[in-house]
Amino acid sequence: MKEELKKEDNYTNIILEEMRSNFKIFGEVLGGFGEKLDVVRKKGDATFEEVGKIRLELNEVNVRLDGIDGRLDNIEIEVKSLRKDFDLIKSSLKEKDIKQFEERLIRIEKHLEL
Repeated sequence: MKEELKKEDNYTNIILEEMRSNFKIFGEVLGGFGEKLDVVRKKGDATFEEVGKIRLELNEVNVRLDGIDGRLDNIEIEVKSLRKDFDLIKSSLKEKDIKQFEERLIRIEKHLEL
């Protein structure tokens, strides 16, 4: 019976040693995961910061675009006003040219006595 107990003890010791070895390997693997997790966490934090910076830059761009839109609206209003002015000038010039032409024609007719 002592031999059976001794065999069981040896068997138990072997199993315990193997379990210790497996737990040691498991612990080392977990330690590697912890380091990798830290790296991933740092990269995630850096990415989050970059996204924050990009959002701020986009907000600045949007503010600038709003200002540009306002200025373009003002320019459009001024261009429309200038077009009206040009149309008035063109029509008055046409009327002047016609009047001048009529006056010349009348003078020519008088001169030619037609």
